[in-house]
Amino acid sequence: MASLADVISYIHNNYPDAQNSLSVERLIKLIYLADWKYSISHDLHSQITSIEWRIRDFQPWMDNLSVTEMIKVLATIRVGKLLRISQELTEEQKRSLQFVIETAVEKNEDDLSRLVHSTFPAIKQNNSSSILDFSVLAREYEAEFKPFIGKRN
Repeated sequence: MASLADVISYIHNNYPDAQNSLSVERLIKLIYLADWKYSISHDLHSQITSIEWRIRDFQPWMDNLSVTEMIKVLATIRVGKLLRISQELTEEQKRSLQFVIETAVEKNEDDLSRLVHSTFPAIKQNNSSSILDFSVLAREYEAEFKPFIGKRN
């Protein structure tokens, strides 16, 4: 799994006008979406990060230690003291992150929240606040929806 610092650095370096438009709340949603995208795109159904995601108040949530670490890394990047190149990320991880960035960049906060709410883990867990096991949920998602993917009438 990639370090949180590498993931944040990659998003910050590739997000248009990140200095002004990338809030911590938006960053949390982007990382959640990237973890889920990677889980359903990757054969092993693993996440990019080691974050233990939960859904609280219909939003992705992580423990306070991760949020604090995220804020510190983002602040360090913004003052120019951390110029990570994200060398630890695989090409597949970068593709998932880039897909999420391109999808989210034009969305306002409400639309981005709706996108998060529409993900399979958010619907399935329905605010239970238990840890989301993306590996299990990705397999379940694949079993339920794979027969319909690619079929057109």
